[in-house]
Amino acid sequence: MVTGQSGHAFIPHTAIDPVTVACEIVMALQSMMTRRISAFDPAVLTVGSIQAGTTANVIPATATLRLTVRAVSEEAREAILERVRRIADHAAAAHLCSADIQSPDMGLVEGNFLLLRF
Repeated sequence: MVTGQSGHAFIPHTAIDPVTVACEIVMALQSMMTRRISAFDPAVLTVGSIQAGTTANVIPATATLRLTVRAVSEEAREAILERVRRIADHAAAAHLCSADIQSPDMGLVEGNFLLLRF
């Protein structure tokens, strides 16, 4: 979950928008998967859900991403999870937000699920 500061869309400069941070994280994760994970050690990261806000004229306080991580090797899985945490933490901090990452106990190759709550 990315946590920012809610505000009215009429005065966005008084808010800290977690939606734009969540979008930045998605793009960084996709770049990481294509540039930092070896093609010879297959792995997949899918952002399957982004949830934030309930109306068009209010900047929400939080944005939640739901991810699926699948990897053939333990090394690739660990590398991806470490990089997901680093990307989320640093992107959030760069925009004065915080990132809360919750991941259930994950096994190898069995459809690992990672909930990123920004």
